Amino acid sequence: MKLSLLVFLGLACAAFAKTTQSWSGKGDIIFDGTSTLHAWGGKVSAKPYATEVTLDAAADQIAADGKTPAKLPMTLTLLGKPQQVLATITNWKLTRGKATFDLDFPISMKASGISVPVLLLFIKVGDGIKVHAAITLTQN
Repeated sequence: MKLSLLVFLGLACAAFAKTTQSWSGKGDIIFDGTSTLHAWGGKVSAKPYATEVTLDAAADQIAADGKTPAKLPMTLTLLGKPQQVLATITNWKLTRGKATFDLDFPISMKASGISVPVLLLFIKVGDGIKVHAAITLTQN
């Protein structure tokens, strides 16, 4: 499965000066689905990518309370078809030019242009896929 991930990470606060920088990204993606027979899943590494990251003076915090997950709009290209997804960010860490975090979001196979297979006329695969990505961004 060819999978590329384009991420725009915007952590902006009006009270602080913002800087935009080019960072390199990589990640491991785990996906899980269902069928009437059993659950299924897999793991793939994302194609390395570049992204623009906007940081502010408070970028070591993902949210004001440090616990609330934040949302990240991004473009996911799956089988050559780009689609907009809104991911939840957790486990955010920023240390000396390196950011690590997890992303979780659902994907519809139908919306992605993937034909949902039916096996033996009675085993059906669910349309929804849960995606979990462990992302590392490194400042260039």
